[in-house]
Amino acid sequence: GVDDIFLKHRDMLEAQIPLLRADFRILEEAPLEQVRVPCAISVIYGANDKLINDATANKWKDYTEDTCRVRVLPGKGHFYLDEPEIRQQVWNEVEAIFSLF
Repeated sequence: GVDDIFLKHRDMLEAQIPLLRADFRILEEAPLEQVRVPCAISVIYGANDKLINDATANKWKDYTEDTCRVRVLPGKGHFYLDEPEIRQQVWNEVEAIFSLF
């Protein structure tokens, strides 16, 4: 499902849709062990998330020919988006990525 935060902030959802489509296209078209995208990757996760840790997040470096930036925010999983100041940090990160284009 879609987190409520994206439903409340349609601009965030619209910014993510092309990225999700690209992710699914990669999954459909190539085995992951062979994929190295020619662009930077940004990984953002909550410090108390039980499903991901530094080692897991840093594995994304294996899938890019460019840089991989890992950012850890306070909170658990995607629930860090419930905090307005953290949500703003995420949005700033997304804007910084898009400003490169």
